[in-house]
Amino acid sequence: MGLDPQPKLILTIVKGPDQNKIFEFTEQDNFLLGRDARGSKAHFRLSPEDKFVSRNHFLLEINPPDCYMRDAGSLNGTFVVRKNGGTILFFLKGREEKQCVDRAKYIAKMFQCESYKEVTERIKLENGDLIKVGDTVIEVRIVQEIPKALQEVKPKEVFSCIRCRKNISSALQGKEVEKLTSDDFLCRECKEKQKRSKKSSPQEAIICSGCHKDLSSEGNRDGRAWELKDIALYWCKNCASSKEEKVPVPRMGGYHILKGLGSGGFGVVYLAWHEKTGRLVAFKLTREKIKRNKQLLDRFKREIGIMKELRHPFLVRLYDEGITEEENYYFVSEYLPEGSLADQLDKRYGGRIPYGEACYFIAQALDGLSYFHNFKEKYVHRDLKPENIFLRKDGKGKLVAKIGDFGLAKSYILHGGTITKEGEWAGTIYYCPPEQIHSFKDVMPSTDVYAMGITLYHLITGEFPYDFPSRKKLLDMISIGEKPRDPIEIILGEDKPIRIEEKLPTLHKGLANAIHKAIEKDVSKRFCSAEEFKNAIERYSS
Repeated sequence: MGLDPQPKLILTIVKGPDQNKIFEFTEQDNFLLGRDARGSKAHFRLSPEDKFVSRNHFLLEINPPDCYMRDAGSLNGTFVVRKNGGTILFFLKGREEKQCVDRAKYIAKMFQCESYKEVTERIKLENGDLIKVGDTVIEVRIVQEIPKALQEVKPKEVFSCIRCRKNISSALQGKEVEKLTSDDFLCRECKEKQKRSKKSSPQEAIICSGCHKDLSSEGNRDGRAWELKDIALYWCKNCASSKEEKVPVPRMGGYHILKGLGSGGFGVVYLAWHEKTGRLVAFKLTREKIKRNKQLLDRFKREIGIMKELRHPFLVRLYDEGITEEENYYFVSEYLPEGSLADQLDKRYGGRIPYGEACYFIAQALDGLSYFHNFKEKYVHRDLKPENIFLRKDGKGKLVAKIGDFGLAKSYILHGGTITKEGEWAGTIYYCPPEQIHSFKDVMPSTDVYAMGITLYHLITGEFPYDFPSRKKLLDMISIGEKPRDPIEIILGEDKPIRIEEKLPTLHKGLANAIHKAIEKDVSKRFCSAEEFKNAIERYSS
C-alpha cells in the first residue's frame, strides 16, 4: 500500500462572532455544536447573543473522510449550502417547521441558490459545503494528504500475539494487509499449538440437521468440529440446495450463499453453507468498502482475531472473516435459527415479555457482556439492543440468550460507521446514553449497562422510558407531516425517564429500582458493571 493519505476534516468559522475559529479531525469522533446557555452539552458553544442557535443545535458524526450531520432537535433548523454543479441549499427542519421553510427560502436567496431541498434524516457533508446556523457560517474542508512528518519518518506500530502477547511486529512487516487473516496475529508458537490442537481433537459424530444423514467425514475436515460441538449446525449438500433462493452473489470465500436473513445500515446477513464442512453459518456482508489505510486495517484485523478468541455460552461465536473481491468486509458467525429478541418480541410474546422471562434472558446476556468487558483488551460493545441479542435452544430445548455483533460496533475505524447508519430508523439511538452521543470513542462498560437497562425496560413494557415513538407511530407521524421530538434532544436534555411502575404497577419495587439505576443519565449513579446489574435482576428471573 505504501504511505496512506491521512484524511482530515477541517471546520472553519468564516462568518459570525467566532470567525476564524478552526476545528480539525483526523479520527472518529462526534462533534455537537450549540449556543452557550444553561443546559448546553455542546463541545463548542456559539455566542449566547445568537438566539437563532439552540443550546444543542446539530451533531456531526465524523470518521474522516466521512462526515454526517443531523439536526439535534434545534428550534430553527440547520442549513447546508453546496456548490457542486450548481448551488443548492439543503435543510434539516427544526421544531418550528414553518419558520424553517421560510428561513430556507431566505437563505437560498441570500446565497443565490438555484433550489432548496429538505433532508429528513441526516446529510453527508462534502468538501466545500457551508453550514449556516443563526448568524454563523462554517466552511467544511475534507482533505487527504500525507503529513510531512509521516513522509520523513513513519513509526512502526507494535503488534502482539492475540493469545500470549509476544511481539510479532517483525513477522507482519512487508505483508500485504489485505491478505492478512486474523491467524496472522498469532506468534509462531501459538500457531503450532493451534495446529496440534486441531490434529489431536477427537472426531465428532455429526449428522445433517435436515435429513439426519451422517456428515462426520465432512464436518471434521477443518479440525473444528469438536470445538464447535455445542454450537454449529450442519446440512448435507442436498438439504442445503433445497433451501437455496436467488441471491446477488451465490458464492463468497468458500461459502455457498443460500438466502437472505435480514439487512440494516451495517450490511446484509445471509444464511450460508460452508462447502468444505457442511456447516451452516450467518454470513454478514458489509455495505461499505474497506478504507484502504494500512494502519487501520492492521488494527482491525487484529481486533477481529481477538473476537474469534471469545468463548462464552452467552456470546455468539465468530467463526471467520475476510474481504471480497469488491473490497467489502464479511463476517461469519454461528447460525441461530430462532432469531433475535426483537424478532420474538412480537411473534412469540405479543409485544411484551413477562418480566421473569425478560430478566432470565437479560441476566444471561449480562453474564456474557461481563466476560466481554473483562476480556484481554477490555472492549465495549456500543450497539446493544434487542436486535443484537439472539436466541437458540439449549440441549433441553430451552431458549437461551446470546449477544451478537461483538466488537463489530468498533469497526467504525474501518468502514466509516457512526451512531446512526444510513437507512436505519431512529430506534438504534434510543438505546444510547448521553455520553455515547457526546463522545462515541471514549465510552466505558457503563455505556453498555445503560443500553441493557433500556432493553429490559422495553422488553417488559413494550415501550421506552422516554417519549420516543414506536416505528409504527413514527411512520404515521411522518405520513401526516408531523415531526416527533428529536431523540438526541431528549437524551441530552433534562427529560427524566418515566418510572416503569407507572406502566406496570405490580412490578417488584426492587426490579424497578434496578432498571432505573441502569438507565441513569448520570454515569456516576449507574451500575458500574454488567456483573452488578446482573446480580440485581437475576433473582427475578424465571
